[in-house]
Amino acid sequence: MKRFLLLCALPLTLWTASCESMPSSKSEAPAVDAAASGDKGKEDSDEPSAKDKVAKAEREVEDGRIELKIAQAEAESAARKAQDDVDDAEHSLQEATNALDQFMKNEREFELSKVKLGLDRASWRLEAEKQELAELEAMYQKDDVAALTKELVLQRGRKGVEFAERELAHEQREASATREFELPKKQREMEQEKREKENALREAKAEKQKSVDEIELKLRKARAGLEDAEKALAKAREKAAKA
Repeated sequence: MKRFLLLCALPLTLWTASCESMPSSKSEAPAVDAAASGDKGKEDSDEPSAKDKVAKAEREVEDGRIELKIAQAEAESAARKAQDDVDDAEHSLQEATNALDQFMKNEREFELSKVKLGLDRASWRLEAEKQELAELEAMYQKDDVAALTKELVLQRGRKGVEFAERELAHEQREASATREFELPKKQREMEQEKREKENALREAKAEKQKSVDEIELKLRKARAGLEDAEKALAKAREKAAKA
């Protein structure tokens, strides 16, 4: 009988010991809750206050106003520069146009007139020299003068004719070069310069339009940024008033 009682008591003893070794769920629960509560409190302490959010929003609004002011100043400066470039290009084109017109109406005709005058002078000088030589030859054929004197006088007359012929040939070549090469070349150069000025004016106008579009885009972004900052400030103040 005693042996039977010992066998029954052994499982009871083992069950009691195992219960004592297990931790109590009720005793640990408050500790866990306390730790979670501590973490939540720490998180709450890191969160910016409503006052801090309002101050931050106010700074962003002020920054937005300054950025818009800078964008407006840059826009005015860019617009002035673009207009100055267009004005300079227009002035350069006008000068090139006037120079070409002056060349075609006056300078070209003046150069051709100078060429013709040189030719006429050379031609007349040759004719005068030929007439004088003819007179000398006729005179010395009739008069009985020394042969040496006669030869010297006629030689000078022949040389005068020779130089006049050479001068006329020179004037003819120079006139041909002026008419066929120098004046056309100058005209082409002036026409080319005018075309370049026209191209420069076209590019300046295109650049001005591009600048206008870039300015408008920059100002639009700056205004939108300021509006967003003002809306964010209004919301922050509204939340701060409800807190």
